[in-house]
Amino acid sequence: MSNRSYSSGRPAPLTIGKILAWADAHYRRSGSWPMSRSGAVEGAPGETWWRVNESLLRGYRGLPGGDSLPRLLARERGHRNRRSQPPLSVTQILTWADAYRRRTGRWPTAAAGAVQEVPGLTWNAINAALDSGCRGLLGGDSLARLLARRRGRSSYHQKPRLSIGRVLAWARAYRARRGCWPTASSGEVAELPGTTWMAVNIALSQGLRGLPGGTSLSRLVREQKGTRGERTA
Repeated sequence: MSNRSYSSGRPAPLTIGKILAWADAHYRRSGSWPMSRSGAVEGAPGETWWRVNESLLRGYRGLPGGDSLPRLLARERGHRNRRSQPPLSVTQILTWADAYRRRTGRWPTAAAGAVQEVPGLTWNAINAALDSGCRGLLGGDSLARLLARRRGRSSYHQKPRLSIGRVLAWARAYRARRGCWPTASSGEVAELPGTTWMAVNIALSQGLRGLPGGTSLSRLVREQKGTRGERTA
């Protein structure tokens, strides 16, 4: 993928200070630190966190190289690398979810931002750990399914039905707004409040909410890029 600036056709210089300012703004908005998969850098048209990470790693755009976004944030902001984070348990997660509901009157979702009781931890990170089985969890689960099973929260089947056509329309609208395609970590779907791209990805994979299953958001995006003649790498 090209590392060129999108207005001038030449790479735009980067500095550590500029990257940290963008990361701080991202944290203030979302309650979590950016990752290379976090999509567009808000306030920097044409910039993405993937390109920032590549530039840190490979020494593009005036940076020395040999670094990465996770290492930079760990070093300068105390954000711990996921691999070194302490284990989680279902009991802990449910305790935090109960506290969230007492405060807000609703259950948390993967897009709910920071977990108030644990600085640096987000509900998106908890959802990802439940799914992938990291941090001592079994895997193959999600925050929504856990809360439906253990707290009686409405399940996916009680939520609005989805279709491939609707998902693609939302993805194209996201790209028109942000300059990049959505990923599972892109937060809430603007056109359907209460539904996140993570939830859409799970529904695509598992055949929930009227979808056939067996696919993913990233696969749909790759196919869409192919039909539009865009690079898929």
